[in-house]
Order: sequence, then structure tokens, then C-alpha cells
Amino acid sequence: MLKKLFIGATLACAALAVAAPAASASTVNFGGVYPTFEAARDACQAGIDQGRWFSCYYETPAPGPQTYLWVESN
Repeated sequence: MLKKLFIGATLACAALAVAAPAASASTVNFGGVYPTFEAARDACQAGIDQGRWFSCYYETPAPGPQTYLWVESN
């Protein structure tokens, strides 16, 4: 029983060691400042359509309507 548990834990660790580098292969870069969230969303979609990145993150600082765009690419 203990041997099966040890083998299972070893296989789980090996799977994590293989998957971790693949998960961190993408990078997040600053995509710009846009006057509204809608403008940032449109820029994100345009970049995805052109194949420049595959995902976007948005940040809207407190007092204003400006939105920061962060893009994730390989």
C-alpha cells in the first residue's frame, strides 16, 4: 500500500514538473492606456484577431475612466 502511494506521489510530481514550464511560457506585456474601457476592449479584440496576442487584462485606476490594457502572448 505504501509503495503504491509513493509511486502515485512520484508520478504527480513528475507531471507538475512537465506542466509548469509549459504554463509559464506566455508573457504579459503592457498594451497601452485607453480613454475608456470600451476602447481598450476593442483594441484587445483587434490584437487577438490579428494574432498578436491571445488574452487581455484590464485595469481602471480609481479616479478616472482611463483603462490600462495588459496583453498576454507567447
